[in-house]
Amino acid sequence: MSKALRRHSAPAMGRAPRYKHEVAALRKNSCERVHISLEEYNGIDLTNLAVKRDSTGKHRVGSMKQTARYVSIQTQQLPDLIKALQDAEAKARELGVLS
Repeated sequence: MSKALRRHSAPAMGRAPRYKHEVAALRKNSCERVHISLEEYNGIDLTNLAVKRDSTGKHRVGSMKQTARYVSIQTQQLPDLIKALQDAEAKARELGVLS
């Protein structure tokens, strides 16, 4: 594959990250979990949400593999994300889909 056609073109890190910290994991369904982590990548502080799954259907935490479903935002945007989630929670309560 030529360099122009590569899907992932993030620059290689010049050094090891200062930190990568798993914060939480939430069960999404019988095969998947959403993992939340904080990490530094190329000098940028990031908050990551990644879907991991166990394709056997047994939900074995030790055998979870990361999928392509992944969201990464700069950690400085975390308060905005939290506010948006709080707004979604309030709307869900208003609609009666969350008690």
